[in-house]
Amino acid sequence: MTYTIISRILLVLVMVAGVSLGSDTRDVKDRQGCPFLNTVEPTRGRVGDLVTALGQYLDKSRVRELYLTDAKTDLKVQITEQSEGFIKFKIPAEAKPDRYRLTILTAGPEPSLLEQPVFLTVEQ
Repeated sequence: MTYTIISRILLVLVMVAGVSLGSDTRDVKDRQGCPFLNTVEPTRGRVGDLVTALGQYLDKSRVRELYLTDAKTDLKVQITEQSEGFIKFKIPAEAKPDRYRLTILTAGPEPSLLEQPVFLTVEQ
């Protein structure tokens, strides 16, 4: 009898672990399409300059907006061209000379802001 109870408990644990592993695997698959930036070219520019951010998963179905942020202010940029591997944008008129991090606003039912490890220096 004890053996039967233990085997049933083990069976339930295995089933729960299987469900848990299945959801973890699905989460990893969902994250594989997460937009990210590798670099920006050029790394310096002035207001109105056209800049290209390079990375992966950057098409319109994944990236709704792009921002420059200095930890105090988020400046929305005007995207002029967008594809899977790049986003071309103009440095906004509101940008002051400073070093800015690029931040992505994802598209989809649950948009989120993703700060990127990419920086752009705005000069006078």
